[in-house]
Amino acid sequence: MDGPETGAVNSGDIGLIDASGNGRHGAPYLTVNAVTDPPLHWPPHMPIAAPNNVHGGYRVYRGEASRSNIDYAAPVAVIDPTAVEADLAGLGHADGSRTFYALRAVSATGKEDRNRDVVASLSLDGDGEQYGRPPTSPTHVFAEAIAGAKVRLRWSWTAAAGDAMPDTFAIYGDGGEGSVDFDTPIDTLACDGGREYEWTSDALTDGRAYRFAVRSQASDGREDDVAEIVTAVADATAPPQLSDLLIERI
Repeated sequence: MDGPETGAVNSGDIGLIDASGNGRHGAPYLTVNAVTDPPLHWPPHMPIAAPNNVHGGYRVYRGEASRSNIDYAAPVAVIDPTAVEADLAGLGHADGSRTFYALRAVSATGKEDRNRDVVASLSLDGDGEQYGRPPTSPTHVFAEAIAGAKVRLRWSWTAAAGDAMPDTFAIYGDGGEGSVDFDTPIDTLACDGGREYEWTSDALTDGRAYRFAVRSQASDGREDDVAEIVTAVADATAPPQLSDLLIERI
């Protein structure tokens, strides 16, 4: 549920934005590190777009098992605008559970950001211990239109100390509808330990904008929470993909 309409980021009311001001990114801003107080944390300089630069605070929402179950009609915490963490331990986290938390900004007049990207999850094993760190996230994700109204994604992956190597990369999309579905990947691509990867979609609707995201998945189901979303417009007249260039000495 998304609750009553209290404002929309595209109306210029309030929003969490990236450092360049060009959109919202989730996981780099929101983390759940432990079951102890406080489990939810965000950077002290979370970029905010607010009317007259007046920021009213944050609302925290929660859902069990899937991010699609986050109940945006019932905040579990209302946080002061100067805070960088939320004490949610009193809500309880059952053994073997996965709990999702979402953060939205609120303006001084009560307008609420409508993002669904700033989400982090806490996964516990059967003994109530937090699972290990998720695999290293993909970086430099890029989308481009290619011939046949298809979209090609490219990204890089580099191992980070303490992180697991991905088993696969999960590709998520919005189907041209505007909101990326992070519950069901549209495809997966095996990680071979290399640095560069690419994936090509099926033919899409010419002239429609499509949003995509790529996440790393471990063999035990752990997945990074990065929500770096890229966009491309399908173009049936795009030039064909270059391949196997031959250099000849003359």
